[in-house]
Formats: sequence, C-alpha cells, structure tokens
Amino acid sequence: MSNIAMPHTELAGLYQAYLAKLSDQDIDELSQAKRFTELYAGDPAFRQDIYNHLDKLSYVADKYHLTIDIAQIMPWLCQRFAHDQLPAEVLDTYKKAPHNALLRKWIQYRKFLVQLRQSYRVLNDASQHNPSFHAWRLRQINRCDDTLKMSATHITHPSFAFELSDGCSVGCWFCGIAADKFNGYFLYNDTNQKLWRGMLTILRTSFGINPLQSAFCYWATDPTDNPDYLHFIKDFYDIAGIMPQSTLARPVKNVCWTKGLLDFSAKHPSIVNRFSITSLSQLKAVHKTFSAKELFPVELVMQHKQAKLSIMKSNAGRARLTQQALLNRDHNNNKKADIKSQLGLDDQHTTIACVSGFLINLCQKKIQLISPRVAGHKFPLGYKVHDECYFDSLQTFTDKINAIVEKHMASAITQDQIIRFREDLHYHENTKGFFLQNANRTYHINLGAHAKTLGKLIHHNQNIPLGTLMKQSAQEGANVLYSIGIINDLYKLGLLSDDVTTSKM
Repeated sequence: MSNIAMPHTELAGLYQAYLAKLSDQDIDELSQAKRFTELYAGDPAFRQDIYNHLDKLSYVADKYHLTIDIAQIMPWLCQRFAHDQLPAEVLDTYKKAPHNALLRKWIQYRKFLVQLRQSYRVLNDASQHNPSFHAWRLRQINRCDDTLKMSATHITHPSFAFELSDGCSVGCWFCGIAADKFNGYFLYNDTNQKLWRGMLTILRTSFGINPLQSAFCYWATDPTDNPDYLHFIKDFYDIAGIMPQSTLARPVKNVCWTKGLLDFSAKHPSIVNRFSITSLSQLKAVHKTFSAKELFPVELVMQHKQAKLSIMKSNAGRARLTQQALLNRDHNNNKKADIKSQLGLDDQHTTIACVSGFLINLCQKKIQLISPRVAGHKFPLGYKVHDECYFDSLQTFTDKINAIVEKHMASAITQDQIIRFREDLHYHENTKGFFLQNANRTYHINLGAHAKTLGKLIHHNQNIPLGTLMKQSAQEGANVLYSIGIINDLYKLGLLSDDVTTSKM
C-alpha cells in the first residue's frame, strides 16, 4: 500500500468511533438483539414460535441459540411491528413495559444508525474543492426531497459509484435498475491497478476526501462477480481512508471471500455493509454460516416474500417490466392494484437510485452523470442520465470529468439557458408575487409586482432563455436586479427544470 498521509476526517471514523464506546458485553448483547429482530422480521416459523410461547420465551431463545432474555427486547418489537397486525396479546403484554438496560442500548444503537445515514448525506461536502459540483448536488438533494416521497429520506446522495464488473449474474426479478446480464469483470492487474488508483487520487484531489469516502463500488453489479473486488477496495481504503460499503446479493456464494471482506472491514474505518436476502432459505443459510457477532456490522435487507416487513419494491427497472408483463397477460387493468400488492410494489418507494454525481464503469471506461428521479415512463430506471462519455486514460478521465462539471454545473445561469419551472411544481399568483407548489412543499416568492411579472413570463413562455426573459421582464416594468436575484434563488433551490439546458439544444 502507498504511504499517502490520511488527514483526520469526520466521515471516515464515525462508525468505528461509536463501536469503540461499546464494551465487549454491549456488542455481544446488541448482536443477539439484532439476530432476534432478523429472525422475527424474516422467518415465519420463528414468529409463530414467539406467539405460541409468550409465557415461556426462554424456550424460543434456547431453540434459536439466542443468549439474551428476549422478553427485554419485545417492547421495541411491539413498537416496530404494531402496525403490521402483531397479535393483540403480544401488544398487550409488552407495549407498556418499562425500558430495561438492553432495550435502551438497542434503541440508542438504532438511533445512531439513522444519525449515521444523515451524517453521510451532510458531511459529503465538496464546497471547498469543487463549489460548482457542491451546488449542483445540493440542487439535486432539494429536488429529491420535494419529489421522491418516502424514498427521499433513505437517500444519502453519494457523489460517486464505481462498477467493477459489466452487468450482474444474480438477475433479481425486482432489480430497480434492470442490471444487464453479467459480461465479465475488471481484472486486477498492474495496468488496471494503476488506472484505478489514479482515478481515485484525481477524484480525491478534485472533489475532496469526504465525497470520495461516501462512494461505493457497485451499482448494476454484484461485488461477488469480481473475484478481485477485495483488492480494489483495499486500494480504495488506501487512498480514501475508509472501506466503502458493500451490498451482496449472494453472501454465501463464497464464504471465505465474504468473511475476508467482513474481516477487513472490521479492522479498518468502514460503514455498515449489507446482505440482500432474497429467499427464506438464504436467510437461514446466512444465519447458519455467520455468527450474530460477525453480522453485527451487516444490515440484512429482507427482500423475500415471507418477511414480516419485506422491503417494498420500487416500481422501476425489472420490477416495472414484471408488473407490465402481468398486466398484459391478464388483460385487465382493474387488477393493477392487486398485481402491485402481489409483487410488493409501493408508490411511496419511487426509486432505488441514490447517487447524485458520477457513475463510473471500469470495464466500459464509461462516465455518467446521474441523479435520482421518480421512476416512470420518462425515467424507467429511477434516475436521469445528464451526460455520458468515455475515457481511455487518466488524462482523458480528468478531462471528461472537468468537462461535465463545466457543462452542467455552472455557478451562475448563462444568458442562453432555458428558464422553466420544474415539472412537478404548480404555479400560482397572489398579491405578494407568486408561489410554486407540489404535494410536499410550497415555495413563496413574495417580492410584489416584480416577482409576479417574472413568474408570469416564465409560466407562459416554456422555452424562454434567460437573456430574452430579462429583456421582456424589463419591458413590462420589472426591476432587472430583482429579476436576476429571483432567478438565482430559484436556481439554487433546484426549482428550475434541468431537462433543457440551453436554447442551442
């Protein structure tokens, strides 16, 4: 490994700093509490055992090799699953139970994980190194918070995602980004290692350490498809100072490989890894293969149909195609709601895309600038590709990244840029100016007649460039400085459409 000196950063050590405060006993107890909640959420036989032995939960604990008094964690379970038709006798027994030491530890840990996710969203700050990109990302975050419904709260908006394979061999029917079939992986050799490390160094220099630390090394790929994956992420750690999060759809495919990943992550600054559980048999295999303590820093994402709270699927990508195929087969659109329920699709879960920044495929040498969108006819994969290009060397990689930033992330609006309100926002006038509104939020532009004149011109002239807009607003009596100020505020807040960039397009 190189001897690059890593500066102290807030982002890299957040998770390890929390773990360092826990005693061995704390980690043992929390690991067992986590295993209990996984069993309840994922295994119907375990749930039935709980219901059948409410008066003797120690029997259930022994049967499933749990070493804690599971009665102590039951109040949290009642709160977590109350809305999911938990039996009345369970609720009546535990919902008013006083908090105990284990329950307090578990609740604190769950709160920390939520805070950790928010920290990765907030601390991913490129303002010092690349203010244009920083402002662009903030506009995307604001738009997503307005439009993505429930999905918005779960997105941390990483700046970079890397694909170390071409396509995916898993083929989940619900894949929200419709990964192509596996077509090879990026080999770890001297040439590719030099390119990889060079790219990471360039991004660290150009955007800052925290944006790079928020990155991950998969997208429409599964890490297990690249046997050299661990070599690449060790290089990533060497340069970024953190282990990127890994999400595995086949964690027991090669147990030694997976344990090597978890072991290296446990010994270095990292973030919680994830296993995607696609069947009940896989959940059982994971629990049989990995101890509760080994899985403590691993989130099990329940995707299987027997899960109590199976992760709701976004109506995007392959899930969207599956739904359409069933509708076409039945020839009865009245069954659409039934089919969505059968597939576990949720209109509140609008996308699985999370990156507001660069998606980089090493096999294809391809760079895409992307941001999350509500999945639908226009964006069937749940994200927009703002730009796409290819590179063949470190120099062209640098040039292409810089060109994308220059093209799409201007700090100020140019004279030929089309000014149009964002498509989801409805325009309304009032005596104070105008306001823009969607289902989630209302933006008031209360600057009197100047604002009203400008808002009306934008609303009624859908393809008007900024230069023309300023001339027309001045002709109708609006103050140019007021108008420019309003436009800049609309731009910074992400309230202007980015579907059309300039009048030359």
